[in-house]
Amino acid sequence: AENQVKVAEAGGIEVVIGAMRSHECRPRVQKAGCSVFFNLSFQSAENKIKVREAGGIECVVLAMRIHRRDARVQEEGCCALGTLAVNAENRIKVGEAGGIKIVVGAMRRHEGHSGVQEAGWRAMRKLAVNAVDQVKAG
Repeated sequence: AENQVKVAEAGGIEVVIGAMRSHECRPRVQKAGCSVFFNLSFQSAENKIKVREAGGIECVVLAMRIHRRDARVQEEGCCALGTLAVNAENRIKVGEAGGIKIVVGAMRRHEGHSGVQEAGWRAMRKLAVNAVDQVKAG
């Protein structure tokens, strides 16, 4: 957890967002960016907020939208959204960004990919935590 904080304090979140925006058409960059957001946010309430405030949720959703056919991007994107969705404000932001539909679409398109399926249902479980958030998220 200590290194998670150090990476965020050093500007790591913003650097990842910049790379994802500069290389939108590169699935490996998008997969890696989603993975970084997952790792930085896992068990770090503070980093979940920082990723949201920096625009990371929108970056993940866009990566998943652009690379719909790439199961690796879909799996890592679902992992990132699921971890970020532990925070109530992030759940709402994921919904507003179209993340719920993106996760459902990933699961439909990649029915035979167990990694996408597992990551997708974990994300959906976290996104559906509370009825009030679901209504706000749309």
